[in-house]
Amino acid sequence: LLNSKEALDRYRQLICEDLAAQVEQSRIHRIRENIFAFIKELIILGAKLSQPKAFRDFFLDLIGEVWTSKGEITVIELRILIQSLKTTFRPFLEVLKTVKHRQRIASFWDKFISGIENCLIVLIEYLR
Repeated sequence: LLNSKEALDRYRQLICEDLAAQVEQSRIHRIRENIFAFIKELIILGAKLSQPKAFRDFFLDLIGEVWTSKGEITVIELRILIQSLKTTFRPFLEVLKTVKHRQRIASFWDKFISGIENCLIVLIEYLR
């Protein structure tokens, strides 16, 4: 999925459509500009979790890479963005008929993003 610009563009479009009802239009532009970096950092972070040394760096990477890649958005907008990442992923996968195990991937994505959300919110509140 990461190698297909067309697929990522479609996913970004679904996310932005979902955000349109919840976030000011002027703020969506900033989110739209940074969505690829945000998703990429999330996936890289998830891939690193299988390595013991990288797992130790998880929280540093979460703040240093993921939080900073999202641009200048508020914590509320971050929560809305993460919720949108979860709700738009299943419809996005349904369009991609060539992807095997779509339900399993969608379930894993939902759990992963929920965990990231919880960690980010706690860390951001702690760092304030």
